Amino acid sequence: MYLHPRHHDTWEALDKHDRNRAGNDEAEWVEVGFMQLPVADGNGDDCSVGEVGYPNVCKYGAKRINSAGRPNPIILPMVYEGLRLLMEWKVENINAYLSQLIEHFAFRVTSYNSASTSSNHFNPIALRILSKPRRSGHIIGIEIHPNCNLSPGLICKRLKQQGVHVSCRQKYIRVSPYVYNSTAEMDKLYNTLEQILLSTGVSSTPYPSCILPVVRRKRVLVVGGSGWLGQRICKNFLHSTMDVELHVTYTSTEPVFMPHKKHCYKVDFSDSSSGIEDVIEKVVPDVVIHTAAQSSPARCASDPSTAYKINCPVELVVAIKQYCPSSLLLFMSTDLVYSGDEACVPFFPGIPVSTPSTVYGKTKSSFENEVLTLSHGLILRLSNMIGGGYVYTPPCNGGSVKFLQWVNTCCLKKDMISLKSDEYRSFVFVNDVVKLISSITEAYLSNDLSENHICWQQRVYNVGGPQGLSRLQFAEIVARAQGCTLKVCNTSDTSDNDDSKGRNKWMVTSVLSAEMRNTGSPSEFPPQNVTMDSSLTTTHFGVEFQSIEDGIKDALRSF
Repeated sequence: MYLHPRHHDTWEALDKHDRNRAGNDEAEWVEVGFMQLPVADGNGDDCSVGEVGYPNVCKYGAKRINSAGRPNPIILPMVYEGLRLLMEWKVENINAYLSQLIEHFAFRVTSYNSASTSSNHFNPIALRILSKPRRSGHIIGIEIHPNCNLSPGLICKRLKQQGVHVSCRQKYIRVSPYVYNSTAEMDKLYNTLEQILLSTGVSSTPYPSCILPVVRRKRVLVVGGSGWLGQRICKNFLHSTMDVELHVTYTSTEPVFMPHKKHCYKVDFSDSSSGIEDVIEKVVPDVVIHTAAQSSPARCASDPSTAYKINCPVELVVAIKQYCPSSLLLFMSTDLVYSGDEACVPFFPGIPVSTPSTVYGKTKSSFENEVLTLSHGLILRLSNMIGGGYVYTPPCNGGSVKFLQWVNTCCLKKDMISLKSDEYRSFVFVNDVVKLISSITEAYLSNDLSENHICWQQRVYNVGGPQGLSRLQFAEIVARAQGCTLKVCNTSDTSDNDDSKGRNKWMVTSVLSAEMRNTGSPSEFPPQNVTMDSSLTTTHFGVEFQSIEDGIKDALRSF
C-alpha cells in the first residue's frame, strides 16, 4: 500500500499493536522491553523503572497502518484443535483448575507476609496482590515493593533465565497459568522470585498489608466529547500518560472511539430533561471539561431560546455543586463575549465585560456567570480555532465545515470568494488549545493548582494566537502556504477572475463589515475587533501559542 508522505506522521492504524511501532524489529524488542522501559544504572544493568507503557512512535511510512495479523497456514489447524479441546474440557472446568493454581500462589504470598509482619521482623520479599474477591481465576498481578532496586521488567528477565516465564505490565508482574501448569510450577515461581528479591537486599520496610489497596482513578468528563474540539481532547487523554478514567457525553453521534461504551452518555441540553444531572451523580468526576455548545451565531440569533438552553446549562453547575463541589469545571467560552470596543487587552477580574453584540456571545457570557459561582470554575475564552477535520468521525449531520477547511478548498479550486478585511480575531491553533486543557487538567489532578494559585483569583483566561488577523489576511497566509498568489480585488473588479482559472493565482474580493450589514438586526453583528492578549494564560500555565503561519502549515498537513 502507498501512503502519501503528508500522512506519514498523522495517520493512525485502526489496529493498535506492537508490530507497527518503531523499533520492534530490533534485537532487544521483547515483551518486557515494550511493556516497561527500564533505565540503566550505569553499571551495565537495568535497575530502575523508566517510561511505562508501549512506545507511541509508529513506524515510518505505510507500515504504520499495518494490521497485526500475519498470514500463516499453520494457524487454522491450531485454532481448530484449540477450539476442540476447549469444548471437550469446558470453560468452567478450566477456570476451576486455574483458580486452584492462582489461590495456591496467593496463599504463599499472603501467609509469608502475614507471618513476617506478625513476628515484627524483616520481610524481605514484600509482595502485594489483590484480595480474593477481586482476583480473577486465570490471572494475577504482583506488585513489588517500591524500594526494590530491580524494575519489574528486569525481574521478569531474571525469572526467564531460571526457566520461569511471566510478563510485565507497567509496574506489575503478570502471572497467567494454563492447564499445562501445576502447583509445583507455581511454587517454583514463588521460590525463584523470593531468591531474586533476597539477592537484591530489598528494603526492610514491609508493606503494611500484602493486599493491594483499592485506588480510585481520577475521572475526567468531557461534555460534548463527540464534537470537533471534544474529539481532540478525548484523543489526547486516550494517548496520554496521564492515568485518568475518561467519560464523555454526546448529543447525536455516539463516540465510537471510546474503549468503554459504558463511559458514554447521551445528553441533550436543548431538552428540559438533558440528563446531565444523572451523569454527574453516576460518574462523580474530578474534572469536567465543558465543550458542548451551539456555536453557530446565525442559529443562535434565529432561535435564542434554544441557544440559551444549550449554551447556558445551569443544571450542570447545580449538579456539580450537589455531587462533586470540589471538582474543576473547565468551560470553553468565546472571544465574542467582548464587545470589540477595546482590543489587545487581557481580562482582569473585577472589570466587567461590555454587553456582547451577538446572541451567541450573550449566551456564553450568561454561563460564565454561573461557572464563577463554583469554588473551582475556570473559563477559557477561545478565539476562532483552526485545525484539520474531525480526528475520528464527524457528527451524523456531517458537522460544519471549519473556516480553514473552506478557505483552503477555495484556494485549491481558485474559487472567487468574498472575505471581510476589517474584522479581526486572534485565530488560535486547536492543538495549542488541547495542550492548554491537558496542562490545566494535569496540574489540577496533581494538586499543583493549590488554593493559593493565582488562577483562582484570575478565573477567566483569554486563549488566542499572538496576532490579530482579518479573514482576508488569514486567506493570504493560506495562499502562501499552498504556493499560490492571492490577488485582492473589490466587488466591481472581477476582470481577472476567468483568467485566474488553472493558474497559480487566486482572486479574492475584499469587503467591509458595513457592506454585509444589509439584513438582520444590529444585535446579530459580530464585533469588529476582538483581538485578545493571552500573555497571562501563557504565564500562569506555561503554554505558548504558536504563530498563525505555523498553525496553518501544521493543520494543512492533515488535509
